[in-house]
Amino acid sequence: MHKPTILALPLSYDRGFRLAALLLCAMSALPAAAQEEGAAQTSPDVNLNHSHWSAEVRTGRFEPELEEWATYYGDTKADVLGLSLAWKFLRQVEVGLAIDYIEDKGVGTLPNGAFGGEVDFHMYPAHLYVMLRGVFFENQWVVPYAGGGLSRVYYRQEIDNQSSVRGHADGDHTRYGLQFLLDGIDPGNAAGFEEEGVENTYLFIEKLSYSAELQGVELGGDSTMFGLLFEF
Repeated sequence: MHKPTILALPLSYDRGFRLAALLLCAMSALPAAAQEEGAAQTSPDVNLNHSHWSAEVRTGRFEPELEEWATYYGDTKADVLGLSLAWKFLRQVEVGLAIDYIEDKGVGTLPNGAFGGEVDFHMYPAHLYVMLRGVFFENQWVVPYAGGGLSRVYYRQEIDNQSSVRGHADGDHTRYGLQFLLDGIDPGNAAGFEEEGVENTYLFIEKLSYSAELQGVELGGDSTMFGLLFEF
C-alpha cells in the first residue's frame, strides 16, 4: 500500500527573505512606539505598567493548500485546536509562540490506484512570531494586529498494517486579526479575573496563513481562528 503523496518527499524550503522583511518592519515600529509610551507619562489614558504576558486558547478551521487533501481525507477543511504564549516588549510589539493541532482521517492507495486501508494523519504546526498591535489607550475596545514569522510543521501518519511515518517541514507564516476587549461588557467577571492576575480579556478572530514544503508538496494552508486572549 502506498502512503499519501504529501509525506513522500524529503524536506526543502527557504524562508529567510520574508523573515528578514518582517523583522525590519518590527524594528522600524519600535521608535514610534517608544515615543508614544514616553508621551503617555502625561496622559491618564495610558497605563504604563501594562501587562507583559498574554496567553490564547484557540480553535478554528484549517483549509489546506494541497489539492489532494480532499481526495485522501474526504473534506477540504479540518478542525484546529491551539494555544499560544507571548511576551510584550511594548504594548504595541510582542513576540510569541503558537502551537496548533490538526487531525484528519482518510485512506491510503494500493499500487493499482485503488483506495486501501485507513490513514490517521496528525499535524502540529508551531509558529514563532513577531506581532504589531494597534493599541493606543486604555480600555480600547477593538485592537487590530498583524505579524508573522517562522513555522515548523510536525506530522505523524499511521496507516493500517504499516509502520507509522513522522517528520517535520519548515516554513513561514503571516497572521492578522482583531481583538475585542470584553472587560467593559462583563465588568463583574473582569474584576474577578483581575484578582487572579488577569488584567484584560479579549475575544479575537484571526486569519493565519502558512507555508511548509516537502520539495514542492505543500503542507501549509489558511486557518480561520477565534478564541480568548488573557493579558497578565
